[in-house]
Amino acid sequence: LGFTLLASFAVIALAGHMTSTAVTFLGTAFDFQALAISCGALSMITMLPILIVGFIRRGAWLNMNVVEIPIAGFLWTLWIALAVLCTSWVPILFPEGCPAGANAITATFCAELFAIEGLAFVEWILLLIYIFTMIILCLIGKSRGNAVWLVSANT
Repeated sequence: LGFTLLASFAVIALAGHMTSTAVTFLGTAFDFQALAISCGALSMITMLPILIVGFIRRGAWLNMNVVEIPIAGFLWTLWIALAVLCTSWVPILFPEGCPAGANAITATFCAELFAIEGLAFVEWILLLIYIFTMIILCLIGKSRGNAVWLVSANT
């Protein structure tokens, strides 16, 4: 979850710069830029309190498995949507990849698009692994007769 915060900050910075560049030179912003900023902001808004409360207080409702897994699932959905949206824009904006002889603005725009796409896929995969791991551990604990849904993962 810590990497989610770090990658979210990076995506917000990259998408913010891309949006500023696109509005300045093209007069418009693309939909993947808005979704990237939203994904990053929502990830930071939701994951930061979960991590902070998890370190400060044991047994808090915010860290209960029944709360944490759906939040991670919601973020997982946003990150896969961003990854798919970026992937769909790549052949439209840069059909042959980043052009070697492009000016600095185009080269930066292209590199930032691929960076956001890559981070979105990494976030999606990591959140998927986290969700599956949490659900499997909860099911194993439940099969052994433990109360797993209303306890925090760090208990």
